[in-house]
Amino acid sequence: RAKGPKAVFIKHLGKLGFHSGERFEMMLSCNEGNWVVDTPLLPFDRPPVGVGDLTTGSFLARVVKGYTYRQAFELTTAGYMCVMEATHELGEYELQLVAAQDEFASPNLRGLGVELKR
Repeated sequence: RAKGPKAVFIKHLGKLGFHSGERFEMMLSCNEGNWVVDTPLLPFDRPPVGVGDLTTGSFLARVVKGYTYRQAFELTTAGYMCVMEATHELGEYELQLVAAQDEFASPNLRGLGVELKR
């Protein structure tokens, strides 16, 4: 890792995940460890757009703000869930960032992040 990236963040494992695409799974691998999180895939008539931008931007912003990779990963996952829940509740196609902004700023971590053993 001395010459490679310090962290690898996979924003959606899809069919390659532990749940074969039936849950939303993200993965982080860095010097701190390796983690995977999974959350429910909420039912939408049309899958919302911008989810990858949301998770990638959220993770990067938190790393830049000084959070550890794991903290950034868990906060990203919790933020993703609050936005997706608000979007689902309102029956919208576009991510409901404004409706979820307060919880997104201070999300409930809900015990996220299962460490994978090397």
